[in-house]
Amino acid sequence: GTPPDVDALAGAWDGELQFLGVLAPIGGFITHNLFPVRGGKRWLGKHFGAGAGINRFAPEVRRHPFALSVAPSAFDGRPSLVLDYSDPQRGSTFWGRVVGMRDEVRLVAPGVYVGLGSLSLTAFGLGFGNCSAFVLWPAADRSR
Repeated sequence: GTPPDVDALAGAWDGELQFLGVLAPIGGFITHNLFPVRGGKRWLGKHFGAGAGINRFAPEVRRHPFALSVAPSAFDGRPSLVLDYSDPQRGSTFWGRVVGMRDEVRLVAPGVYVGLGSLSLTAFGLGFGNCSAFVLWPAADRSR
């Protein structure tokens, strides 16, 4: 895939975690049980704006902001859209700096993006050892 055009992402995107098998159940547990706060029960996707974004949860709660930029992938060094939760102005102190959350997103088909989210704290120094794969597509109401 290729990195998405940041301007084309403006608005809401629905998302779904991808099951990585019985040997990797921790990603879904973290995202749906530990990641949500204050009433958020299930990850719905992301909302993108000018150089930044935020995660969406059900019921419609927005938490865990991030900065957006096209940067080299930690996986293969090729350009990827990087969601930086540690950005001092647009990120999340706890999730970005303490937990080490980082997402990388690539366009795989028109209007369909695949991402990998990682938490370095749970990877025990192994980099992207704990990844959650997810898919994003345009929300029915892009303004949400």
